[in-house]
Amino acid sequence: MILVFNIFKFIGIFMAVIMGMITVFMMLIIISKIEVNIKKFHISKINNINKNVNKKINNNGNNNWKNRRTFLKISLKIGKFQWLWINLDESKLAKIQEKLKEQEEKNKQIKEKVNREIKNDLKLIIKNKKLRKELKDIKPQLKLFKANIQISTKDYIITSYLVAIISIVISNIVPHLVNEKQNRASKEIIKNINYKINPIYINQNYYDIRLSMIIDVSIFKILKFLIALVKRSKKISKTV
Repeated sequence: MILVFNIFKFIGIFMAVIMGMITVFMMLIIISKIEVNIKKFHISKINNINKNVNKKINNNGNNNWKNRRTFLKISLKIGKFQWLWINLDESKLAKIQEKLKEQEEKNKQIKEKVNREIKNDLKLIIKNKKLRKELKDIKPQLKLFKANIQISTKDYIITSYLVAIISIVISNIVPHLVNEKQNRASKEIIKNINYKINPIYINQNYYDIRLSMIIDVSIFKILKFLIALVKRSKKISKTV
């Protein structure tokens, strides 16, 4: 009997320790910020561009991105202390992309359902003032943003308009993502946040996007917004 009692006692203590560790781990996640660090991301569409045009493209600053290695790091931080992270290089990202494509083909119905739910959630956010406020309060912080974007279309006028629209969109979003400390330090902004959007007039559809970026966001604020969204969705589903 004493042996059985001791075994149950040991199991109880072991389970209590495991539950305690899980609780601490969950608390650490909730109070952390998630940081996404993208280095030298590159995507382009080039079709039979001649040498002169290629030289023109490289002269617009893309030579600075030579010998690039795309790299993605996702980490959890408390203050400046980084306690959990995952590194993904180019080969790992390619494998993930292949798996996602395979899953996409297998689960088309699930994808359609998810897309419908996302559309419904977006409509709900747009209509609901409280949800819009919760979303605004998330306030992700942009620590680094360096981009070189080059665009061409078959119509020179459309190319010019596209460049103008992209420039306006980026210049309107970026100031809202820069924190107050960076705003005061103009030298830090010049060093860490700069981008070029260049029109390439080559009479064909072409784009080349090169990007390095570091952005972080509070997990607590994300959870707060998601809880508010779920509650609102449940209220609507009950009334329908």
